[in-house]
Amino acid sequence: MYITDLIPGTALTFDKARPGLLENLKSGQLLQARVISTEGKTSLILRVGNTDVAAKADISVRPGEKLQLQVLRVSNPLELLVLGRARKEDAQIRAMRSALPRQHPVSRLLNHLSGSAPKTGSSAAPPAEAGIRLFPAGSAGAVVRGDIQNAILKISPGTSDKILQQVTRILGNAHSGAEPLTAARIKQAFLDSGLFLESNLVSGNAVGTDLKASLVRLLFQLRPLLQPPQSGGRQIDRHAHADQQPANPLPANIGRMLLELLAQTEGALSRTLLHQLASLPREDTTQQLWQFELPIRHQEGTHDLFVRFSREYKSGEDKGEPRWSVRLEFNFPNMGPVATRLTLQDDTISGHFTAQHLESAQKLDRAMPVLTQAFLRAGLKPGSMTACQGEVIREDQPVRFPKPLLDEKA
Repeated sequence: MYITDLIPGTALTFDKARPGLLENLKSGQLLQARVISTEGKTSLILRVGNTDVAAKADISVRPGEKLQLQVLRVSNPLELLVLGRARKEDAQIRAMRSALPRQHPVSRLLNHLSGSAPKTGSSAAPPAEAGIRLFPAGSAGAVVRGDIQNAILKISPGTSDKILQQVTRILGNAHSGAEPLTAARIKQAFLDSGLFLESNLVSGNAVGTDLKASLVRLLFQLRPLLQPPQSGGRQIDRHAHADQQPANPLPANIGRMLLELLAQTEGALSRTLLHQLASLPREDTTQQLWQFELPIRHQEGTHDLFVRFSREYKSGEDKGEPRWSVRLEFNFPNMGPVATRLTLQDDTISGHFTAQHLESAQKLDRAMPVLTQAFLRAGLKPGSMTACQGEVIREDQPVRFPKPLLDEKA
């Protein structure tokens, strides 16, 4: 069986296929094949349906890669064309290209919904009376901004109830600065961050409090309301039945408000998608990481606490116990930009804090004995625990992909 790749200069030569495979194929038929294994530079095994065939070709493929084939001529040898190569990396690049221009922190959506205008501590040192409270006190719950709520309520009752329900769930993902930030709360925020939505859906687990699920539901509830009634002179059939058509177009002011809410929701969803892409396992490294943002709500608005967990094994056969590390970044009004990295190897934990403002660094340094005692109570052996003043280099930016996102070939 011969397979010709549409990529110039690439051809595949297959060993004689089983008779059963030839009998069931027709000229022009499309097939899906998956690379089972590769040996050296020219030998590989493809699985077409339930049939494995050996091939020899000078083509760069990886186990698990999927190929789309078209039958050119049913003969022996069988001749096919490779129409496409569905690589996991290509899908990730397409997702990043789509998400990068629109992404922004989830806290921006939360502040938009609640009407807050957060302040940061990046331009000036925190006031002396601010104290060392890491998370400024705030209200226990957030209230939907009045004009947004009124606009939503003017939609049909069934639709407005569903939208307000999702908005309330999204606001509930923020942690109140008036409450202690416990390990259990961080764990729950990690589980609800949207990183595991698809795996939970496949497993049949409940996703009621998942942030990404709420964002997707809100997105699908808003989009039909904002679609134009006509496109190219033809009526858009947005619903299956005529009795489900919206009664009247939305007033201009309500439409603008919902468009802004839609844009903010898409931005938060894109940011969540980028965190998922950054958390995907990679074959070329012994490190696995998971990252997300935990919104912290306080009197001056909602800010994000960036959290990145990392697990790394030693290379080689004797991997031993993994080394765990946690990266935290935040920029609260009473502290300014702060970043820390905690590392756990066996039962010894070490940490280093960097604060951009000198006063914040001094307060963190004075608090190191308190943190050391907390680690001892948790059964951990404290190692080096330091705090200093310096430039905070952010790592909460979108993940860098090993392949270029821009195709420079015209």
